[in-house]
Amino acid sequence: MSLKSSSQFLFSVILDKAVPSRRLTDMKLSGRDGMDATPAQVQFRDLFLQDMTTTDPRGRIHQLLGSIGPPPLVPEDVVLNIVRQKILQLIKEPTISDVFLYEDDEPQDFDKWADPFVVCVQNNIHSEYCILLRPPELIPVNFGGMMQSFEELIDWDRTHIFGSIPQAVLDSYLRPILEKRGIQYKDNPCDAHVLDVNTALKYDKEYTYQDSRNNGVSMKVSSIRPIDADIDQILQNYAWTLPHSKGNLSATIRNLGSVGVYATPDCDPALASYAVHSPVGLLQILHTEDAFRRRGLGIIVMKALARKVADLGLIPRAECMVDNDASRQVQLKAGMVFVDKINWILCRQEYDVKKWNKMNSITIE
Repeated sequence: MSLKSSSQFLFSVILDKAVPSRRLTDMKLSGRDGMDATPAQVQFRDLFLQDMTTTDPRGRIHQLLGSIGPPPLVPEDVVLNIVRQKILQLIKEPTISDVFLYEDDEPQDFDKWADPFVVCVQNNIHSEYCILLRPPELIPVNFGGMMQSFEELIDWDRTHIFGSIPQAVLDSYLRPILEKRGIQYKDNPCDAHVLDVNTALKYDKEYTYQDSRNNGVSMKVSSIRPIDADIDQILQNYAWTLPHSKGNLSATIRNLGSVGVYATPDCDPALASYAVHSPVGLLQILHTEDAFRRRGLGIIVMKALARKVADLGLIPRAECMVDNDASRQVQLKAGMVFVDKINWILCRQEYDVKKWNKMNSITIE
């Protein structure tokens, strides 16, 4: 069934000033000819765009995505962050981030948009085809039909990573699709942690201090320098590094936020610890060099990066493998709290065995 001729359901691109309904082909968008946006579509898109001018940059997005509990602590904050990054135009090539909204062809009213099904497809640091989704909080009767539309949206001939997938959606819907298509995959169950935005705004983001545990060595907390030496160091330590990752990492450091702790910053500084805010809406790639471990640098980095993320109106969120207690403790000591159990799914196609083997020999940080 064609996405552009469906009378039952389809996905539309959001946050695009052109015709909102699109079809995804090899990470490029082609128009849905002859169909204009409905008033509800225009209203939905405009609500996101107007968010740039509100005093609380998270307010309208939280309202629209049906947030639960205190506003800063919601399981769907990955999608909130992705949408916010689109609003602020923080995603720069070679990273590509296309956001799709499920809709049917019937007239819409605002209430129907309050709990949407959103899908994001990215070419990012981790993968050339990374899929993230926000299913409706209240799973509707026709969710099977929604997932059928989702299945038609995705190019299944590519090697995929499905990121931050809720366990219930994986077990009930995504896993059957993968098995039906004979796609090999591996589960990577994770815990998701979120930091209250108001707490993050109290943290310092750039400063210098003396390391009392290392003879008073001067340590500088700042953005990662966008130079080859630092970027190459990060990629050498990052188990998910792929041939295209350098350009994506460079764009991430320049546009989305990063923190590094530099030892002896005034003379040949050494990058001791670091993390970045990834296009998938997470604090990621946290690493401390062996010579600088057990000094609390990971916590320092996470707090400083959380402040930078909060300054942008984003929600500081990090994830760790369920058996990675070291990463969990860093996140909790930075003030984060558990919000959800999710899964990263690594899928293999026959033409990409090397990538599959590499990804399945690593631990997500």
